Formats: sequence, C-alpha cells, structure tokens
Amino acid sequence: MENKTQNPSVFRILQSDYTAGLSLIMIIVVWGMYLILMYYGKIPGTYGRDPLTTSDAPGFLKIAIGGTLLGIPLLTWRINFFNSLFKNAEKVTGYITYIHFYRDRGKVGYEYTYGNNNYTSHNAIFKSGRTKYYQQGDEITLMVDPENPKKAVIRDLYVKKIL
Repeated sequence: MENKTQNPSVFRILQSDYTAGLSLIMIIVVWGMYLILMYYGKIPGTYGRDPLTTSDAPGFLKIAIGGTLLGIPLLTWRINFFNSLFKNAEKVTGYITYIHFYRDRGKVGYEYTYGNNNYTSHNAIFKSGRTKYYQQGDEITLMVDPENPKKAVIRDLYVKKIL
C-alpha cells in the first residue's frame, strides 16, 4: 500500500466536520444578524414576538463578539487537529459500524485494527455529497494517530482528491 498522505483541505474540514462547520456557522449567523439589524433597522418578529430594532443592536454586538471569541479558537483547534493528525497518521482500513443522520447532521462509527488491537471510534459529521452514501459495513480508509490509536478519522471526508 502506498504510504503517501495528502493534507486535509480546510474547505473539506468545514464541509464534513460538524464541530468545525458549526463554529463557522455560529460566527456568520451572529454577525449577519447584527449587520442586518444595523442596516435595515429591524428584524421582523416571529411567533408573536415583537420585532428586533436598533435598540437591540448592542446586545447582538455582544453576542457576535462572544460568538467570535468562542468560534475562532474552536475552529482553529479543529483545523489544527486534522492537520496534525494527517501529518503523523498512518493509513488503516476500517469498516463502518453505524451511520445515522438527523436533518443535516449525523454520526458515523467505525472499527479498525491497529497494532494487533481492535478499536472503535466515531465522528460527528454534516450530511453532504461525501457522507450521504456511506452505509454500515462499507470499507473505509482511516487516518490513525500512532501515538493515540483511539483517534482516527475517515480520510476521504477531509482531503480534496484521493491520491
């Protein structure tokens, strides 16, 4: 088996990894609401609530700043996790033990053998063109951390193109 590894793509990390994608979405949504409120002067109320007006803008600004201060480190941590893992990881064949989705998010579990030991792991993922066709029992290529073999991710979800 060829030992060449490819670095993960930031776009693919955001597209597939639930934690990374949610961090970015959080930042975009809170700043978007703040900017809409400032530009249009109000956001219509829903479910019988009063509309939000520019008097609510300072609260949204605080939420946007707080969301950014939380989201950027979380996003950076996930991207660094994948870059570090792929840099040192070993390719291992595994099998999907379960996969389920609820709307646009899901969880995929898999089992694999590394160093004569059996492991199980999972990832929280977004439903996408890459994830929606996975089925229980599918053979997959995993990137396993040799220092902590319990950490493994599905390679094909995070690289641009399979070599």
